[in-house]
Amino acid sequence: GTPPYMYLWWNNNGFSANTQGINPLQNGNYYCMIFDINNCRSDTNSYLLSSSNSEDLQIQDFNIYPNPSNGIFILESNFSNLDLFSFEVYDLIGRRIHNVVKINKEKIFIDLSAFSKGVYTLSFNYSNNRILKKLVYK
Repeated sequence: GTPPYMYLWWNNNGFSANTQGINPLQNGNYYCMIFDINNCRSDTNSYLLSSSNSEDLQIQDFNIYPNPSNGIFILESNFSNLDLFSFEVYDLIGRRIHNVVKINKEKIFIDLSAFSKGVYTLSFNYSNNRILKKLVYK
């Protein structure tokens, strides 16, 4: 699509937002549609957030930088205290283009330079939880 993009988020509990990323506070399915300047839209993407314990959400303090970037992103946190985690990167139409499962490092490099410049979604999955962040490749 052609930037700038408009985001439409919602869930079945009355939540709605029009920002590029969200930090949901309650469990459930969250949906997102993205429109470009020509009003072309993505398929509806669905994300499930579930947490059995509020302590699970402490990992939200991870950092992604530089963002925007030239295609190389660094994901940084203390992953060594997680038993199992994965992350996936999705393009604007919801196709998974990158997937990594359990790398116990404090820094993980995400290379999107082989893909088109644009906005991507990082889905960080751990302990039955999912956190979504946007990645901007310029």
